[in-house]
Amino acid sequence: MRKETSVFDRLRSTRGWKAVIQFLRIVEAVDVLVVVLLIFANTVSRYVFKTSFIWVEEILTICALWMYFIGAVLGAEEESHIKGDLVSSSIKNPRLKKWFIVAVSLITFVSCGFFVYWALIYCKTQAQLHMTTQYLHLPKITSQFAVGFGMAGMAFYWLFHLLRYAVRKPSDFLPDGGASDEGGGENE
Repeated sequence: MRKETSVFDRLRSTRGWKAVIQFLRIVEAVDVLVVVLLIFANTVSRYVFKTSFIWVEEILTICALWMYFIGAVLGAEEESHIKGDLVSSSIKNPRLKKWFIVAVSLITFVSCGFFVYWALIYCKTQAQLHMTTQYLHLPKITSQFAVGFGMAGMAFYWLFHLLRYAVRKPSDFLPDGGASDEGGGENE
């Protein structure tokens, strides 16, 4: 197994980078736990006590959006999104493979950038409307800001991966028995 020493790999192994990722994972785990507990409590109250907590849906909406978009940011950081890499896995020329992966990363980053723009407009508009939820009167921006956060986070990590791939040597993209990463996650 080879050990990479690029500036991107050093950045990714810094305490700050790891702390941000760990923080996001903890928030994600707490968020999932809250969703599970609220759904369980609401199910028990509905079927055992024949009543329902009507406000639970509002909390679940907020938690679900944050859960989805924090998960998307974490997926972008570790490049674990579902992808069909039939083309890149069939390219044998390392230089061609490198630039194909760079091009895919560029397209992904540009797409994320486009959605960041629209997500920020969406968040700004929602904040100006001062809308609240029906029962708890929570600002709706608490859930809608997750969209902007998620898109900006994904764009940041895809820019990071784009630059990381652009500076790598073509030989880094050669398969060597699974010891190198072929456009996927980093080797530890």
